[in-house]
Amino acid sequence: MSKTHPCVVNIKNGHNHVVNSAATLKYRDLCPDIRQKFVDLFRCGHNPASALKCHKTDLMIEKGGDYYKAAADGMLMPNYSVVSKLFEKEFSRTYG
Repeated sequence: MSKTHPCVVNIKNGHNHVVNSAATLKYRDLCPDIRQKFVDLFRCGHNPASALKCHKTDLMIEKGGDYYKAAADGMLMPNYSVVSKLFEKEFSRTYG
């Protein structure tokens, strides 16, 4: 130890919680590509509910048997609240 730094700090890069469970994955931020897909659906006339249903259908086709893993991930499958807020944000940006 030195006189200017009278302590030792040990850093361990670990988590005190599970990081790959469905409970934690659902809180991830929406992927920019998926966000843009929703914006495009809104511009084509979809409301939040129909855009979410369309995205769920596309994800089922794309992921097949792994759909439920993908659906638990908030980065790939947002909840209705996230889609609704995105719709409001885009609608207010377009129409003031």
